[in-house]
Amino acid sequence: MSGRFLLEKIECATEPKWSAAFIGGAVLDAAGNKLINMPTPIHLTQPTGGWMQKEGTFELPEGAAVLDIGPGLYHFSGDFSVDDLVYHVLPPK
Repeated sequence: MSGRFLLEKIECATEPKWSAAFIGGAVLDAAGNKLINMPTPIHLTQPTGGWMQKEGTFELPEGAAVLDIGPGLYHFSGDFSVDDLVYHVLPPK
C-alpha cells in the first residue's frame, strides 16, 4: 500500500502514545464475510508539515477478495487527508 498523506491541526488525547492517524478496515472474502481486521501498515503520530509519501505492506489471508478501507483518527482531532492510495497485490512468498 502506498499513498500521500497530510496530517495537520492535531490535538492529542490525554494518552498521546496511543494517538495516531491511520488507514484501517477489514479484509473480506468474496461473500462479504470478514476474515480479519486489516493491519495498519501506515500510521502517523505527528503533523506531516505538508504532503508526505508513505508505503507499507501486510499479508492477506487465504480467500481474501475485498479490502474495506477507511482513514481514521484514534485519540486525535485534526485534519487527515489521503490521496493517491494504491494497493498492489504481490505473489505469495
